[in-house]
Amino acid sequence: MYYFDFSQIVKKSLLLVIYVCSCFGIYSNFITLLFLIFIFQNAVNGNYEFQLMTLNLKYMKIFASICRVLVGLVFVLSGFVKAVDPLGSMHKFNDYLIAFGLDEFSYISLPLSFILSTLEFIVGLGLVFNLKPKLSILGAILFMLMFTPLTLYLAITNAVSDCGCFGDFIRFTNWETFWKNIIITFFILILFFLRNKFEPRVSSRGQWALITVFIILISGFELYNYKHLPVFDFRPYKEGVYIPDNMIIPEGAPKDSMITYLYYKKNGETKEFTSENYPWEDTTWTWVDTKTIKVKDGYKPPIHDLNIIELYIDKNKIDNPNDILENILKDKAYSMFIIAYDLSKTDIKGFKKFEKLHKYLTKNNIKTYCLTASSFDDVLKFEKQLKYSLNYYTTDGITLKTIIRANPGLMIIKEGKIIKKWHYVDMPTESKISKIINSN
Repeated sequence: MYYFDFSQIVKKSLLLVIYVCSCFGIYSNFITLLFLIFIFQNAVNGNYEFQLMTLNLKYMKIFASICRVLVGLVFVLSGFVKAVDPLGSMHKFNDYLIAFGLDEFSYISLPLSFILSTLEFIVGLGLVFNLKPKLSILGAILFMLMFTPLTLYLAITNAVSDCGCFGDFIRFTNWETFWKNIIITFFILILFFLRNKFEPRVSSRGQWALITVFIILISGFELYNYKHLPVFDFRPYKEGVYIPDNMIIPEGAPKDSMITYLYYKKNGETKEFTSENYPWEDTTWTWVDTKTIKVKDGYKPPIHDLNIIELYIDKNKIDNPNDILENILKDKAYSMFIIAYDLSKTDIKGFKKFEKLHKYLTKNNIKTYCLTASSFDDVLKFEKQLKYSLNYYTTDGITLKTIIRANPGLMIIKEGKIIKKWHYVDMPTESKISKIINSN
């Protein structure tokens, strides 16, 4: 089967653009030097001083403007994709805090998500539209001073597998992120040294007015995406996706690279060997231990960690739970999921709003599954707050957060295809469900 991964194409294209831009920055300075030498050589027989200054000034303004727009677009893209998915950025901040042993400060993750995306977006627009250019350049410098050392640390330690710079839109490895930041820093330094070349065409008051409007717009956009589902879904569980297709590993895809270490003991000393040099013929060595370590990740399909395990069915705990995912994906009838990755943190109002819809689903023989990562005891405690019964199933918490940015949220599927998703704030009516069923 031919495998088409749009996100990888965009990612590689962006890397190519950054590479071309870096080459442009290096070679343009080289061309400038050649141009100066050419003018100097011809100045022996005439006075080209004024011509030199005029042409060089014009050239440097063009070059500076190109750098300004390129850097600005990167910041705009980064800020925008974070604003599309503020909860995703919050989860990423939590990953950082956990990695650095600061998980007790998780309450600041959501405010940081809003602040970071807004600042990135405004700095980017300031550069693109030449609004308060010196201040915008300073903001870009501060961003790079903060995040370049951080990405270097992540590249070395791999404390967090993905920096989240572009949300779920484009994923970079930590080393790719670090080198991306180095290239962007190169351009920002050019902007800093050429900062006096930028002359805004709007008055200072007008610039601040535009910046204020942009702040209001991006903040409102982000707040909407927080209160509802993101208007753009870059994750593998977006509407219209056929789940089995996103679980396929293409033929010839790279596999995990593993190395096995064997530990043998002789004369009280333990030594480490590999499978290629261990002393299998020397009986004086005694085997102690074997460890297999993954040195490089292989290909992982977009959906690779989805399981739906029976937990609490018809008010009974399942002693021998089964993974029912395959049965659900093959089911020709509709299946409704109410998803709450943590029942202790879920909004109980969402479940109470679901009660009326649950009656309709039951009446029309549409199976309902409550997916959660909560423990059995938490499920029992939570169920006492409801006036109706649900069947509960265990799914990985990170997977549930990826499926839907709501706690709780709804998702309806049929034969493995995701038909529609809702935030509990936008709970569908019976008529909407009926319309979906009749149209598919």
